[in-house]
Amino acid sequence: MIRYKKAFYVLLIGLLMMSLIGCGDPSGVDTGAEPGSAKSEAQSSATGEAKKVAINEEFIINGLKITIGEVQVEKDCILIGMTIKNESSNKLSFFPDQGCVVVGDIQLEGNLFRTEGDISGDFHPGVEKSGVAVFTVPEGKTLNPKEITEIVLHAGDVFNKATFAVEPFDANLALK
Repeated sequence: MIRYKKAFYVLLIGLLMMSLIGCGDPSGVDTGAEPGSAKSEAQSSATGEAKKVAINEEFIINGLKITIGEVQVEKDCILIGMTIKNESSNKLSFFPDQGCVVVGDIQLEGNLFRTEGDISGDFHPGVEKSGVAVFTVPEGKTLNPKEITEIVLHAGDVFNKATFAVEPFDANLALK
């Protein structure tokens, strides 16, 4: 009986530790959710190993308004802050954290576990979601944030569940 209690407590402590692993610090990347939250002109600040650029661009894809707030380039990942709002009268589906980013000849894949906020899934009419999508560099490669002046975002398709219309969201983002 004592053995089972000991195993139970070890398992309980292990589960608690695993749940706390995901409680890291937020990235601090602006999603563009609040008007004026990021500067209107693109300003970059290269500090240490990261480069953060205010983008503040809006895209309308198949009735979904996608606002890119900021992009932060680090040597092992790219973080893209975004706000997504369904401005149509139909339910839309979009999964930007399952897309990819291309930088030169390197393709970075979306990392579902590091994404902050709830930016994927179904968007009912009028619903707005904000968060930061994280795209990780392939193993064995690194980025030089200071040298990157443009990224190509392939965030996936916006699917209209009523009309079955599909429209891809692809954007070239200048990091100046």
